[in-house]
Amino acid sequence: MLLVGLAPAAPAHAATYTKVVRYGPFTIPAGSDANPGVIHNKLTFAVQRPCIDCYLTSFTPDLVYSDGTRATMETGPMLHHAVLTSQFQRDATCGGSWLGLAGERFFASGDERTAVRLPYGYGYRVRWYDSWNLLVDLMNHANTQKTVYLCAGDPLAVLAQGQTVRLHSMYQSSHAADDVMGIMIGYINPS
Repeated sequence: MLLVGLAPAAPAHAATYTKVVRYGPFTIPAGSDANPGVIHNKLTFAVQRPCIDCYLTSFTPDLVYSDGTRATMETGPMLHHAVLTSQFQRDATCGGSWLGLAGERFFASGDERTAVRLPYGYGYRVRWYDSWNLLVDLMNHANTQKTVYLCAGDPLAVLAQGQTVRLHSMYQSSHAADDVMGIMIGYINPS
């Protein structure tokens, strides 16, 4: 007689890592007493992604100089706004308009530089075929030009494909891939 025992497998834990991605350089013209220098809504196609076949679980935006020090309004530069889009994903609110041509907007920030941290087990999926675009609007209140970089990271945590977070039956959805729940991005305009 052969007895076989089955024991539950230990839960898998996703490996996470931090990667800072720099976009730029952006040289913002000098400002004057009356008007700031401006780079107005510059759209850059096919910008670097922090990973391939992974899930982003947090974003922390920043504006820095080449040496990594923060570029703030105290030294002149201001991050008026920056928007990352995924070219081959349809934007939830503007997909049928010219604004939606850049793809799905999945992260945006202004000078407040608000970090986004998704709940445990959730992530924004980055597929191998995705192509990202960056729309950036920068201002300079100093009377000399400033060269800055937009950073997405510190920490930019990712879950690699195949490294899973086990949530047991916390969710059951055809949208769940590799046991990490994908998120849908949407924007609500209150006006």
